[in-house]
Amino acid sequence: MSAYVNRAFNRPWSRLEYFAGQEIPTRRLEAPLKDGTRSFVETFLACGIAGGESKIAAQPSDTKLTAASDSANAKLVADQVKFVMGGYEGNIKPGQAVLTPNLPKLFVDNSRDYKRRYKNTHPDTYDVQFDYLSDFLSYLKGEGSTVLVLGMPLTPENRAILGEKFFAAYGKKVAEVCNQNKAVYVSLVEAPQFGRGDFCDTVHLNADGGGKLASAIASIIAANEPLTAALDAHTGSLATRNKPTP
Repeated sequence: MSAYVNRAFNRPWSRLEYFAGQEIPTRRLEAPLKDGTRSFVETFLACGIAGGESKIAAQPSDTKLTAASDSANAKLVADQVKFVMGGYEGNIKPGQAVLTPNLPKLFVDNSRDYKRRYKNTHPDTYDVQFDYLSDFLSYLKGEGSTVLVLGMPLTPENRAILGEKFFAAYGKKVAEVCNQNKAVYVSLVEAPQFGRGDFCDTVHLNADGGGKLASAIASIIAANEPLTAALDAHTGSLATRNKPTP
């Protein structure tokens, strides 16, 4: 365990659960156990019960399912996006969510999920994450790194759940932590160039939004002398090698 143990596991039960998981690897055994059970049941049903034929038809495997219609597929993708972006209430397991690079452009309104999440605006993890941010930026400063911290774009629907007062206090605190560690902080939370069409849900950018984000980051760096100087100083870095000749 590192020096962050008290922050990562700030409650007795969470710490006990972590150490139990290290000594008793139940999570690692969960998948093999389920696979073994499923294989046994499928074999049992295929062979029949007590020498006779089973009256219970085995369910078809996922690989044998026929292709869904376009409308059904769109709904499936929307459900998968919502699942991956936070609706799963825990860890995603292998094969539980599959998102391909050629997703159709869609918008999933997950406001209801975030209203539930944001009901407590200052959970235990709020201060813990600020502590992590401060320590990480302090470490990078000690390594001689020049850091840009971004406040990521959000839709008006999502911002409205927490309200302007929350974001004002949050942004002020992030700026203070960055200033203490000589990091550059730029908030794109309300950046006007990001519209609804740039998001796949109320929080996460889609590919179009990602392109705009990359352009915004490039513009921020180009306009900030310390950030530009940091790139120029590292002549062996990928950014400098590919830098266009003026």
